[in-house]
Amino acid sequence: MTRCAALLAFLFAALLATASPAARFPESPDSYVADPAGLIPAADQEKIRATLDSFRRETGVQLTVLLIPDWRDWADPGQSVEDWTTALFNRWNVGASNRNDGILALVSPGGDPGQRVVRLELGAGYDASYSALAAEVVQQDFLPAFKAGDLVGGLTSGLQAVMDQIGRPHSLGLPAPKEPPKSWMDRLFPWVFGAVVAFIVGQMIFGRLVGDWAFRLTPCPQCGQRGMHREHVGPQEASADPNAAPLPGRIITSCPHCGYRSERVAMRGGDRSDSSGPGFGGGRSSGGGATGRW
Repeated sequence: MTRCAALLAFLFAALLATASPAARFPESPDSYVADPAGLIPAADQEKIRATLDSFRRETGVQLTVLLIPDWRDWADPGQSVEDWTTALFNRWNVGASNRNDGILALVSPGGDPGQRVVRLELGAGYDASYSALAAEVVQQDFLPAFKAGDLVGGLTSGLQAVMDQIGRPHSLGLPAPKEPPKSWMDRLFPWVFGAVVAFIVGQMIFGRLVGDWAFRLTPCPQCGQRGMHREHVGPQEASADPNAAPLPGRIITSCPHCGYRSERVAMRGGDRSDSSGPGFGGGRSSGGGATGRW
């Protein structure tokens, strides 16, 4: 009787395993770029990795990219890309556990047209307004280049928009920036698109100096006008006491139109071991973000 019961239990467990296989997840030995199939050249991976590492050290926000040919090869039958990406985010624990502000960008360019997917998964610390903003970034900054067959170009422009429009404002405690009124710059956008792409590439190469200039294109969170100014102030001595620790560097942002001003401590390597150091920091997602297909 005992053997019969054991056999039935074994068969029942086997049936459950066959009917509902567990979703699988790719491993990520790298906390910035995971591209196990080599979908983009190694040189481009290194450029993206360096940019995301610099961004994390500046803001404390971890932005991780996963490129896989077809996400459905890893998911349960019938599982949505949103559910699978949320589970992956929480499996990897993207971002800092004390802030839950990590971001995971999934790019899956395999499969038939209309089944290729880009998904921005946001940590639980972002509210719904940032999910709405993520949808705009997906449509305006990732998909145009992806549809043209330019995977690297879409990643470059899309990730830059994620950093400028989502990661940096949120790290300053700001709500999602509102779309500013249409200006001459917006109307001329089709003619300057090529120049903007070249500028973004230059920003990745030349670093902070170009980045501070590019910050002028960011809308002010208070008045919505472009022209924000960002200044890096280096560390200063705290006092005449030789034993006193130096004051940390600061990042000052201001708007010349309405007088908005924000000041915060600049991130330094080691300041937050769970948010600015290598590896993942225990962050969680509750499913916020946006998905696009092409």
